Amino acid sequence: MKSDVATTVKRTKRQVILYSVLCLFALTTYVLAIVAAITYAAIHLGAFEAILIATAISAATSLLVVAIIAILNYRDKKTRRKVLYNTVAVAQMGADSVSSVTGSMNLKKLFMVAAAAFAATKLSQMRK
Repeated sequence: MKSDVATTVKRTKRQVILYSVLCLFALTTYVLAIVAAITYAAIHLGAFEAILIATAISAATSLLVVAIIAILNYRDKKTRRKVLYNTVAVAQMGADSVSSVTGSMNLKKLFMVAAAAFAATKLSQMRK
């Protein structure tokens, strides 16, 4: 298990470095393309109009990215809420079934049994 974690950490570090280099080159390419487009437009339209068009396109792109981020955040929030609801429902069903089996067992004893079962499970997993 330790080697799997170490391998994953090593792979993740390598990917972060490589993706950082990739992003650097992609950003450089993007900036040079914008400069080239503004230069080309400045020759045909004038410098002021070219900069205005580039600014408008950049603002529209920024708004599009903000909209995409908002949509993805909303979807993630909805998914988290759904998972939380399902988890609470399953826990409630489990508590109801345990309380129906145990009868009048108080909650403190029930938690102690659950904690002991959890600890035993973790110990058995650590020994493997």
